[in-house]
Amino acid sequence: NAKGATMNSLSPLFAETMKKDAAAFSLLMRHLKAADTTHTVIMVQVENETGTYGSARDYSKLGNKLFAEQAPASLVALRHARPGTWSEVFGREANETFHAWYIAQFVNAVAAAGKAELDLPMYVNVALRDPLEPKEPESYSAGGPTDNVIDIWKTGAPNIDLIGPDIYQKDSVHYQKVLQYYDRPDNALFVPETGRDFATARYVFSVLGRGGIGF
Repeated sequence: NAKGATMNSLSPLFAETMKKDAAAFSLLMRHLKAADTTHTVIMVQVENETGTYGSARDYSKLGNKLFAEQAPASLVALRHARPGTWSEVFGREANETFHAWYIAQFVNAVAAAGKAELDLPMYVNVALRDPLEPKEPESYSAGGPTDNVIDIWKTGAPNIDLIGPDIYQKDSVHYQKVLQYYDRPDNALFVPETGRDFATARYVFSVLGRGGIGF
């Protein structure tokens, strides 16, 4: 993190980590292709609630070096900004955007390795930030596909077919706001995780009413 403390999340910046993860996932998909001859599995989740709690990005020597470089042209165009460093393009959101971009690319490479073995639809799930009163990125799973960086993930991870929110808020205002964020023309609405009580079960109707594909 920014204070030099080691976090309990693997950095998305190191090629060897990506290589090992992609190799493991490709073996999983190869096994699934051989074992699931009746095609019971129709979609696969890649990773689980990606991001880092307690740090907006990787502040290692490599992380700081990459952060000082020019932001990718695709993201500059996405945000209709002028070319520049991450800080120049994204301002106070630069740290989290940088982290989201590299995590998205990491997950995209893992998904690509899996699809090379068995080309099933693949999705990621999200540990949400507060949809109504979001706090600083250090307080939630920063870098994951939270509502403020969905477009970054869509650009950085084309091998991911949809982004599904894990919703554990029970009140209607929060729940409906999350559904609104993830019900997009470029994103099929799918709730991969949610509460298991009566208060939450009713939201299946909200998801289906929006044309959602799963709950």
